[in-house]
Amino acid sequence: MKLAFTLLFSLFFVSAFAQTSKTKAPEFALGNFTDDYKITYTVNDTLWIQHPNTKYHIIKWNPELQYLIAKNDANNKADANKYTRIDYMTFTGMEPFKWGFCLTVYKFLKISLIFLVIVTSVKAQQTKDYTKFVNPFIGTGGHGHTYPGPALPFGMIQPGPDTRLDGWDGCSGYHYSDNIIYGFSQTHLSGTGIEDYCDFLFMPTTGKPQLANKEYASPFQKKNEKASPGYYSTFLDKYQIKAEITTSKRAGLYRFTYPKTVEANIIIDLKHRDKVLDSWIEIVNGQKDKSYIFMLNITSHLKATELQLMINYKLVLKKLVVKTLKCTFSLLLMGKKKFCRKLRYLRLTKKVP
Repeated sequence: MKLAFTLLFSLFFVSAFAQTSKTKAPEFALGNFTDDYKITYTVNDTLWIQHPNTKYHIIKWNPELQYLIAKNDANNKADANKYTRIDYMTFTGMEPFKWGFCLTVYKFLKISLIFLVIVTSVKAQQTKDYTKFVNPFIGTGGHGHTYPGPALPFGMIQPGPDTRLDGWDGCSGYHYSDNIIYGFSQTHLSGTGIEDYCDFLFMPTTGKPQLANKEYASPFQKKNEKASPGYYSTFLDKYQIKAEITTSKRAGLYRFTYPKTVEANIIIDLKHRDKVLDSWIEIVNGQKDKSYIFMLNITSHLKATELQLMINYKLVLKKLVVKTLKCTFSLLLMGKKKFCRKLRYLRLTKKVP
């Protein structure tokens, strides 16, 4: 509730300052420049251009708070006709970097009325549930680098959908403009400028299992995608499967609703996205109370810190019967425990009712 209130408050001041400031870009940013990602830009008094073809039409410049308000060009690939706030910051002692910037996309420019309505409702009814005003998709477009999956404050796991395998605008693993889902990984960064995490991926499928990520990926439609605090769901068009996710402080919880089929699978890709140095799955127990327990282990390379990290996860499959356990490599018998390196899929019940 507090986060949503603060966000709306900030947006209100974007609109308020835009009405009183001068229409001009900052002098130090005028002309041509290249950022540290080798992306080139051109800025003048009317246009802020990210080459080759992303344009923002400058509306106002606020010299006190050092930000621009611009309208997104109608031909922009993402967030066309929306509004963008471009915040500038200057650096000292960080040569060759002299200044930086951050882009934030908004749907509306004038939202002071929304702010007043919220304040009125706060005074009128303190017990009202304000979580309905929280939109987890904010920041998932443009260069926001956030993801829409559920997470608790200071939680150890951040499950969510992955729509990109790499790229700067895929730092969080998800981008709002995409219409393909590769699956659901268990850890995500939010709002960073460098990609990392997205530890091992689950992907429910039907039919003969496909092991290449571009083959098991599925199209999805925005109209079927829902997100609210602590919940995410979508519908995988290729397999006619509804996927739902929620989370506790230390565990992600999934519910996959399959169609009637004789071939229901869960792809598990331990090599997904991150640079994994080693990975394996330990079968802790066999079928017990219609559940299976696996230990998923990966040693990954952290790009941001140049360290190696060993992570151990427990996967519990409940209320199903695992028909067969198949690997791309043979099972290894180590003592009394079975191990499978690079486990790729589980075949579930013979028939999903």
